[in-house]
Amino acid sequence: MNRNETLAQGVLAREPAMLSQAITLAESNLAAHRAQAQDILQRLLSRTGKAMRIGISGAPGGGKSRLIEALGLRLIEQGHRVAVLAIDSSSQPGGGNTPDDKTRMAQLSLRDEAYVRHSLTSGHPDSDTRVSRESLLLCEAAGFDVILVETVGVAQTEAGISKMVDCCLLLVSGADDELQSIEKGMLELADIVAVNKADGNTINDAGQARATSTCQHALSLLQPASSWKPVALTCSATTGDGLDELWQNVRTHRRQMIDTGELVERREQQRISWT
Repeated sequence: MNRNETLAQGVLAREPAMLSQAITLAESNLAAHRAQAQDILQRLLSRTGKAMRIGISGAPGGGKSRLIEALGLRLIEQGHRVAVLAIDSSSQPGGGNTPDDKTRMAQLSLRDEAYVRHSLTSGHPDSDTRVSRESLLLCEAAGFDVILVETVGVAQTEAGISKMVDCCLLLVSGADDELQSIEKGMLELADIVAVNKADGNTINDAGQARATSTCQHALSLLQPASSWKPVALTCSATTGDGLDELWQNVRTHRRQMIDTGELVERREQQRISWT
């Protein structure tokens, strides 16, 4: 059995070390490593495609990591296996992740049912999409049925990530300055907008409700690309309030996409774009 076959079998056996090695090859800029990654993916493609793929974006410091950890732990309690692919702007070129990255989502990282991977953003959205999509497929082959892709909160990157996920979640803090700074393009990509009340967030319940209403009004003025009507809701990554409603909306969105055939169409367009 050659090295590529060994790694492919290790991924199928749900061995985290083997999955990490395969993703490292996919992320490499070396031609030999890229060729290895493509060979491994070809061996695994028949075992991919069944996971729920969710992109989570928002301004840096808005509580994305805390929300992902809280949601991931909640989903594990419900019997899911959760993989998190975080595209980090804070990672250092050539030096891996910063110490801060290693402490993010610490509780989730310790769970056997979870896999958390931080990757350095290249600054080019197409490249980031390529790496994340290949990593996503490898995670699917490893048996993870929910894939959460966390972005750096840059508009161009959001547009790229939207080409590889089924559902786009935009997280905002509800602060007036952040609401005013949300780009129309980011709202157009969002299937769900969550107004998050996180630690250090001075927004009160009335302010959070007002921010949610503002987001919902803005969404109603847009022409969605699918039959799904985007929704805005409130949640708290700290207390867990609203997480069940958030997940219910993600599931409802998925069911509608399946029923209308839009999920198959979207993934086919993504596959062609990736190829």
